Parts: sequence; structure tokens; C-alpha cells
Amino acid sequence: MYVFDQGRILEESKVSVSIRNKGLNYGLGCIEGIRAFWNERQNQLYIFRIYEHFKRFHESGHSLHIHIPYSISQLIVWTIQLLRKNNFREDVYIRPLCFKGANIIGPDLADPFNRVSMY
Repeated sequence: MYVFDQGRILEESKVSVSIRNKGLNYGLGCIEGIRAFWNERQNQLYIFRIYEHFKRFHESGHSLHIHIPYSISQLIVWTIQLLRKNNFREDVYIRPLCFKGANIIGPDLADPFNRVSMY
């Protein structure tokens, strides 16, 4: 399976998160849940309210001082590319997430190391 991580689409096995990750240890992150529905007759996936989901994703990141360096439009394009790369032919659940990326102890929201991923 292919995933999106830090502006790249790559094989899931190439992505890892340290056990020392600040986002993991302190819950400093946010997620969205986006559905895409497969239409067999039209041989097409339809993503439900993707703009609204990524707008809320940006707002959630902002509330945690997590800078998401990609525009809503860029995230939409990468989502479509990711779905095509995985060649899904069924209903799909898409999980964008952003979190503090530093591997240091301390729940510092000013930490500039942020990570954006999606699967």
C-alpha cells in the first residue's frame, strides 16, 4: 500500500515514527476521517466533502500550533493521487493526520518539527 508522508507518496514500509515522538507521547496531533465511495457502474471513486474535511484539518492543526505547509488544494490533489496509486476499487476510508514530529521529551507546542501524513 502507498501512503503520503511529508509531501511524498511512498510505500508504507518506508515510513516510520519513533517511539520517542512527541506527538505520540503527548497526544499532540489531529486527524480527519474522509470517506470515498466506489461507484461500480461509473468505475469511479467519489470523495465525500473533501474540501470541508481539509479545511477542518487545517483549523485543527492551527489550534495545536501545528503548521500544515500544504494548501487545501494541494492536499486534495495528493489525496486523489494517493487513491489512484493504490488503485482502490471499493469504498475507502482516508486518514489524514498531523502531529508534532520531534523526538524530544516535553509537551512544547512551539516545537517547529511538524509532520503531515495520510493513508
